[in-house]
Amino acid sequence: MDLSNNLFSSIPKYCLPNYADSLNLSRNRIRSVNKDSFGELKQLWVLDLSYNQIVSFEFSALEHQKNLVILHLAGNLLTTLDISFLSFSLKSIVIDLQDNPWLCDCDLIMAVRMLESWIDDPVVCSQPAGYSNSSLVELTTSNNFTCLPQLCSQPLQTLLTFIGDQSVEIPCPIITSNLSDIIHWSFTSHRQQLPSIGRELPDSVSVLPHNALFIEHVSLNLTGTYTCWSENGAGRTKFMVNLLVEERSGTVQKLMEDNALTVLAKNWKETLSCGNSGSRNIDRSITRMISSLLVALWQLREWKKNILI
Repeated sequence: MDLSNNLFSSIPKYCLPNYADSLNLSRNRIRSVNKDSFGELKQLWVLDLSYNQIVSFEFSALEHQKNLVILHLAGNLLTTLDISFLSFSLKSIVIDLQDNPWLCDCDLIMAVRMLESWIDDPVVCSQPAGYSNSSLVELTTSNNFTCLPQLCSQPLQTLLTFIGDQSVEIPCPIITSNLSDIIHWSFTSHRQQLPSIGRELPDSVSVLPHNALFIEHVSLNLTGTYTCWSENGAGRTKFMVNLLVEERSGTVQKLMEDNALTVLAKNWKETLSCGNSGSRNIDRSITRMISSLLVALWQLREWKKNILI
């Protein structure tokens, strides 16, 4: 549906058919997009909001757009990003954020780091003046621009796993602004503390390339507190996991009921608002290829519709 080049100041949700799968609202006068902007419209594949006057875009507006593959936000008045949408999944999407007056600060850097596999082109700064026309990538590699590593989870989590479980992955929910910032892990048992990562962790525990802990085979001696942390010139951020190892039995249900904060280790990474660390490192070319394929399928469907008409 093409509603471009009109005078809409907001998304005309009550005029949109629920079956619409493409919506072009470019070159209007829309100022904001919030979680209620699309009403009952849930079938979009392509959404074009480029060259409006949008100063606020809540990604929570896209929570029900499970098919969306392309989002155009170029040429608006956006200075920062609301990344609350990461509490749900937009699997393969290409986002165009060019030609906005971005305020390049730590909040924007963290948001872009979380979206990096989806953003189509580099984000270029307009503010502050000292960074004007610099790309955000250049800032994150600059020693003069340091942000405190951010935690996208509560600082302490109790996880439950069972003797004999295999291939248990525990992400470190810390997002760093600088690619050179290192994530460290330590383990505290009842008897000793192992102060660094890798070989000093228990034998069946290793650290994956995306900084998640990987437990090859769960045994009772892995019960303890695992801490990941990162630090730079702005300070240190840490996250702690109390890992409980139990035998499978009827007492497990009672244990879960007694402690509402206890989560099964194998399920926990799916609940993270920032997504698991590995997903942020998905190769961009793969994401773009998937998105291109989905767009091609959508175009084929549109072509078939026109033939039938």
